[in-house]
Amino acid sequence: MRNKTKQVLVIAGLDPSMGAGLGADITVIQELGVFVAGVVTVIVAQNSKRVSGVFPIETPVLGAELDSLIEDYDFDAVKISMMGSVENARYIEKIINTLDKPVVLDPIQKATTGGMLSNGDLLCETVEKILPNSKVVIPNIYEASFITGYEIKNLSDVRIAAKEIKKRGVEWVLIKGGHLKEDVLTDTLFDGENFFYYEHKKYGQDEIRGTGCILSSALTGYIALGYDIKEATAKAVDYVQEKIAESLVTGNGKAQAALYRKKD
Repeated sequence: MRNKTKQVLVIAGLDPSMGAGLGADITVIQELGVFVAGVVTVIVAQNSKRVSGVFPIETPVLGAELDSLIEDYDFDAVKISMMGSVENARYIEKIINTLDKPVVLDPIQKATTGGMLSNGDLLCETVEKILPNSKVVIPNIYEASFITGYEIKNLSDVRIAAKEIKKRGVEWVLIKGGHLKEDVLTDTLFDGENFFYYEHKKYGQDEIRGTGCILSSALTGYIALGYDIKEATAKAVDYVQEKIAESLVTGNGKAQAALYRKKD
């Protein structure tokens, strides 16, 4: 008799340094004890210092990847981040509409190392088509500003942006506070009526790679395991803070949030 395990589908870009993107997603979700399958949407030539190229996967190839997985696996949750092109986003939208599973959307715009990862047309398509079909969207303050057209400087601005994003049809909005100029950082969760705040210490997040991917991946994993959104968020925030505290130097650029299984 075979035991059914919890399963997550990740649709994301591939960072060959494995400091972010699909490589980081897989590491995190596996560490939570969840099976994970990954679809590559774009290859990002990137290291700890810079992004030197972004190469979207052609939509027929993306479709073949997705179709082969959907045919065989019964996923409990889906994480979507980089999609590579407007055409890819439209294909992904059709697929997730048929799955009827909770979607965690990480609308990545820019790498920690500074390179742009998604253009305006793709982000607009994401907001229009993928966002309304998502369980949770997890923008940082810059991505939230793009979605709303509202500049975010403080926690009060975050609340205004969260209300505007919620109007787009998503169930929950989680705005990451890592780029706010405050000593104590606050991630803000909004369900349309109530705000929930997750405070944590600042470790110099602007200088550490992979934190956004780790948070959204951990959240997706915990949702797949059956936690409700508030509890899943609390556990994911704690998880990423542990990885930030253990960050390490792997190259000559930004430090890397720790992505490894801790030894007992």
